[in-house]
Amino acid sequence: MPLIIKDVYNSKQFLRWEEASEIGINCGVGIPYRTSVDQTWVMTFLSAQATPIAERFEIWTPNASRNALVFQSGDCSKQTDLDALYSSKTIDRGEGQSAAPGQPACGNLRRSET
Repeated sequence: MPLIIKDVYNSKQFLRWEEASEIGINCGVGIPYRTSVDQTWVMTFLSAQATPIAERFEIWTPNASRNALVFQSGDCSKQTDLDALYSSKTIDRGEGQSAAPGQPACGNLRRSET
């Protein structure tokens, strides 16, 4: 699963946190990429507060019945509480926009019926 590490300079999960602290890197996004059954690489994108690569990162994952996406985690440079913003929202299958068939949807959000 993708992973967002906020405050990289305080995270022992990030091996080079001391160097990150020295040069101002504050956020990391890791995206796994499987090249074969037994080999996975991770693409890591690093962002600094002074020169962010994006204002917001969001990770949405399928719900238990796999018919909608739900918010898993995120980070916003404008200090928006994404957990509160998306707590009752879902993206149902077929809603929003998709890059290609079978790819995660994005865009339109609606309130969950539950």
